[in-house]
Amino acid sequence: MAIPGNLTAITVTGHYVYTDGSPGVGTVTFFPTGGVWLKDATAPATVVAKKVTATLDGTGAFSVVLPATDDPDVTPTATTYDVVETIGGVTREYSISLLSTETPVDLATKAPVAPSGSVSQLVVKVNGKLPNGSGEVTLVPGDIGAADATATTNALAGKSATGHTHSIANVTGLQTALDGKATAYTVQALTDSSTLAVDASLGRHFRVTLGGNRTLAAPTNGTDGQMLLVELKQDGTGNRTLALGTGIVLGDDVSTVVLSTGAGKSDYLLMLYNAAQTKWVVLGIMHGYTL
Repeated sequence: MAIPGNLTAITVTGHYVYTDGSPGVGTVTFFPTGGVWLKDATAPATVVAKKVTATLDGTGAFSVVLPATDDPDVTPTATTYDVVETIGGVTREYSISLLSTETPVDLATKAPVAPSGSVSQLVVKVNGKLPNGSGEVTLVPGDIGAADATATTNALAGKSATGHTHSIANVTGLQTALDGKATAYTVQALTDSSTLAVDASLGRHFRVTLGGNRTLAAPTNGTDGQMLLVELKQDGTGNRTLALGTGIVLGDDVSTVVLSTGAGKSDYLLMLYNAAQTKWVVLGIMHGYTL
């Protein structure tokens, strides 16, 4: 089927010879840049992008007919063709426009020519995009690894990094956001000795493996209402005991602290600090975990 009659058809010709005068051998391919489809509402018809390949004849010549790139009867207009010449195993690529006023067109008048001493590659693709007929390559930020333009990125472009000293109060909503987060505590390792010393300012969870009978001293640097968990693990021998130092008090529900006796068993002692009385209140002890 021919190109719709209302479209402007451009005849494109070309002739290739080698340096010794013998006819060129190869192909010339034309493809709408970007694979664009043309809409012809008058015909009506849709011109689907397709590679048009012309094979050189015995004289090294070819001739093809293509829709003009500026035809007012189609949308979009101002399109271009990507041209790939493969002659004698050598390939070059470029883009051209075919204007309605210039039929027929000899491709030699459109093809770029490298000046003497220049590199042989005439067109360089950028992220797979070829220049248009005017030699321009239209890029988006992602083609060169840049962020999409916004008011913020435009304002920050070219600016050097600077530090800041904002407090939590200077950042709107930060304190509320932080208050809504669950607190994560790092387990602190206690030094095993005859008297176990705990600095409550270092955390909320402490861990020790008992190498003998021990006394737990009242933790220092506590804050009112602070809860503290002490993880007590029997060593490979087992049967280690724990006494409570001055400042740690028991109640009716938890009147004694007796540890599991099995080797490797872990118990968990939970305490609450009362700053007014400067006392640590034992809330409970959980026994016999094997970890």
